[in-house]
Amino acid sequence: MAQSSGYFGCTDKNGSAQGIWYFDGTVATLVGVSKPLNNESSHVVLPSGEDIFDAVGAKLARLIPQSAPFSFERTHLKPGEYYPRMARVIDQHVGVPNPVYHCPGSNTVESQLAIMRGQLVSLTHKLTEICQTVHPSPSNFKVYGHEVRNLLILACTEVEMHWRGVLEANGVSGRFTTLNYVALQSAMQLGEFGILLPYYPWMKEVRPFEGWDSARPTESLPWYRAYNAVKHDREGSFEEGTLSHAIDAVVACAVMLIAQFGQMEAFRWRSEFGYFFQVASKPNWKISESYIHPYDGHSAGLTPVLYPF
Repeated sequence: MAQSSGYFGCTDKNGSAQGIWYFDGTVATLVGVSKPLNNESSHVVLPSGEDIFDAVGAKLARLIPQSAPFSFERTHLKPGEYYPRMARVIDQHVGVPNPVYHCPGSNTVESQLAIMRGQLVSLTHKLTEICQTVHPSPSNFKVYGHEVRNLLILACTEVEMHWRGVLEANGVSGRFTTLNYVALQSAMQLGEFGILLPYYPWMKEVRPFEGWDSARPTESLPWYRAYNAVKHDREGSFEEGTLSHAIDAVVACAVMLIAQFGQMEAFRWRSEFGYFFQVASKPNWKISESYIHPYDGHSAGLTPVLYPF
């Protein structure tokens, strides 16, 4: 690895975090340790002719041999920096089973977040009402009708609101289409989210954004393509507004809330969400992509930065 300054995340052989190291070109120090230069295990001076990360890895291997070998990745963000309305794992939780995802700054949009939660409550209630009439089993997934179409349109309109909100919070403006929205797939790893619906335990995990492809930004989301069809041509496309698509769209709203703010913040004060949605799969963020705690001496505090779309 090139001898350049910056922050580097360290992980062990199991992919678990082993700290953030700062390299100034001469010395590597473990971030978050008080007076690291006074602690033999928290700093490494660049040996003559040796790669600094080989030296750090060798020191860690002596200290915790059961976790060797170690790898290092340059971090995308500095301590305290975060992307607005994008939840990620923090550096200490990388590699931890079922990590908590968090977005600093959620309190700045608390009013909007409360409205988002309220809208999701309305959508889940409407879906529950429909499913009391039409049993949501695979044999009925192609059922369609006015109430199902209306739910699909409402849910997709809400998803669009989430998409637009994330882009605008990160400095993107203009008239958006799916050509813009699909950029959120990689930025937020939306395709990695999978949701189970405990009310309907026979249903498999729902992954509404799986397979979303920038080459086919509308067609690769069948439920969203159906929404466009039934919205603009109800008479000719009425039968495309199916129960299956409506379920996917409602789950997509829940995924967008979680992907923006983390599950705890997204579902706060709404116990019914915990009963209706169960997060079965999440993105596996690498330490280089994580949010780094605003450690003393390395940050002035939490700092929003715009995602480089």
